[in-house]
This record gives sequence, C-alpha cells and structure tokens, in this order.
Amino acid sequence: MLLTGGMIIATLLAMNFDLFHSVGDISEQEARITIAEGMALTVLLGVGVAIFAWRRKSEAAQSDDLKNEVESLRDAAVRDPLTGLSNRRAVLDALRRAAKEGRQFALFILDLNHFKRLNDEFGHARGDRVLEVVAKRLRSAARPGDVLARLGGDEFGLIAWDVDRDACEQIGARIVSALKPEIRVAGTSHLLGVSIGIALFPEDNPLAFELLEDADAAMYRAKQSEDSMVVFFDTLSSAPRRRQSYGR
Repeated sequence: MLLTGGMIIATLLAMNFDLFHSVGDISEQEARITIAEGMALTVLLGVGVAIFAWRRKSEAAQSDDLKNEVESLRDAAVRDPLTGLSNRRAVLDALRRAAKEGRQFALFILDLNHFKRLNDEFGHARGDRVLEVVAKRLRSAARPGDVLARLGGDEFGLIAWDVDRDACEQIGARIVSALKPEIRVAGTSHLLGVSIGIALFPEDNPLAFELLEDADAAMYRAKQSEDSMVVFFDTLSSAPRRRQSYGR
C-alpha cells in the first residue's frame, strides 16, 4: 500500500511538471517542489503508514481471536460440561502419552454407591447437583498434577502419577474420607459411598489402555460391598489381590 501510494504521488508530480516529455526543458524553479507539495506528500505517506499499521493490528487481533477460539474448542473437547473435570477423552489422551513415555502411574476407577437410587427418587436434576458437589470434593482429595475426570454418569477416573501401592492407599483413603460427609442440596441430605478399583502401570499391566478394564474389574469387585472400598487389581491371579475397607 505504501509503495502504491508513493508511486501514485510520484506519477502525479511527474505529470504536473510534465517530466515525462520535457525533463530537459524545465527550469530550476519549476523543478523545485513547493512546501505545500512537500506537506501534501508527507500527509499522504503518513496516512499510508497509519492505514498499514491499522491493518496489521487488525489482522493480529483476528489471529489472536482465532487462536483463542481454537483453544476454547480444544478445551471443551476434553472437558466435562457438568463438573468442569476432564472427560474420558482426556484420560485416554493421558494414557497414550504415559504409555509412550513409559511413565509409572496408577489408574483409579471410582463409582458412587446408591447414586441410581438418588436419581430415581429425586430426579436427574438433583443428581446433577450432587455430582457437582462430588466433583469439588474429589478435587480436594486429588493431588495437584494428577488427572481427575468424570468418565460418564456417576463414574469418575483418576490418574495418579509416580505412585506405589502405599501412596495409592493414601489417595484412596482421602477420596473415601472426602465423600463420607452427607451432601446437602436443595434442602435434602444424601449419603453416598464410593467403590474404587486401582490398577498400576506397568506393575499390573504393561499395556496402558488395558488398565481401564483392569481397574474397572477391581471396581466391580469393590461394588460387592455395601461400604466404601478400595480394591487393587492383580494380573497374576486375574483377580483383585487385596482390598481395604474404610466404611461408608
């Protein structure tokens, strides 16, 4: 734009002084650019620079808006809209990265006890409000940096990095303790236990994605109890190796 403006100005000046046909005939006075013409040239160049700067700023703002929109869509794709936690896709992505890096971790599958009864008695809207409270309590029990997710319904997942069985038991105990107090929503109180299945990578299974089935199997074994329970999966016996009961 600046180049075009400069060429137009130069052409107009050349035509004004007829430089194309009588360059050799013009006098020194005729060839001299007046102050007014110089000011007009400066103003035109300034306008051109201002337009150029405005266009660049506008393009940069549009680019930032597009990046923010893409980031927002990307975050929404891995975020549970009800609780704000990560979703199943985020857990699968984390498992994929962990398997590639060979990083040690434990996968927790959590399922709320008696939640179906709550939904049937009070409705899904009340159930959703309870799930929001549960999500907040799980955040308080999980460690910073671990992946906490809602997998669907009343099922949650947790990927705890760089832990052994003792650390997993401590995390499980914190989760049970966090969910132990009654949950009050809309003037009613609800007591929910939690069944937790845990599988460790690579100790229980060297295939990270199969840990979902292993932890799920351990969780269903924990479901056999009416109380909150944490169960570890054991690949050697194809059954949970040990369980720990913490009460409802």
